Amino acid sequence: AYDARHHSDLVPTLRTFLEYGGRWKETADALHVHVNTLRHRIARLEQITGRTINSTPDRVDLWLALEAQTSDH
Repeated sequence: AYDARHHSDLVPTLRTFLEYGGRWKETADALHVHVNTLRHRIARLEQITGRTINSTPDRVDLWLALEAQTSDH
């Protein structure tokens, strides 16, 4: 819902970040953005979700949320 309201790409950013195993440079390259842009997006995701991307349990929760979203469509 946040992406729709703010015309942002946080969900695709998170999905790509997790697919690339949290590797900043590779994720930024895949998204065709500067690594600082990626860091800003991830920080915004952390603010919105209350999750920390460096925490394995939080990463799992975020991944599960993405999977649940995919299965709902």
